[in-house]
Amino acid sequence: MRYWAMVACLGLAACGQPADQTRILDERPSILVQGAPGGSLLLVDGLVAGPVQTPGGTPQAIRIEPGTHLLKVMVNGRLILSDRVFVSGAAVKTIVVPPEGP
Repeated sequence: MRYWAMVACLGLAACGQPADQTRILDERPSILVQGAPGGSLLLVDGLVAGPVQTPGGTPQAIRIEPGTHLLKVMVNGRLILSDRVFVSGAAVKTIVVPPEGP
């Protein structure tokens, strides 16, 4: 009898506790690079921010701090794009790498 009473108390205690969830929204602006070859990296103000594509080859947005930044896209140590941009809010700024000439 004691066993069942303890099981009932534990069951009721588990059901009666509210579940609190805290969500942190990241409202920094993002940079999305389109047209870059696989393996390309985004540099923000001279620091590597990350790969511009997912392992599957889909462009991915990279969050950065608001303000004016010098963005560079590099692949295999070669600079393929350099641009100065201003970003603010939770906006996604898209930059397009022009296709290489013949």
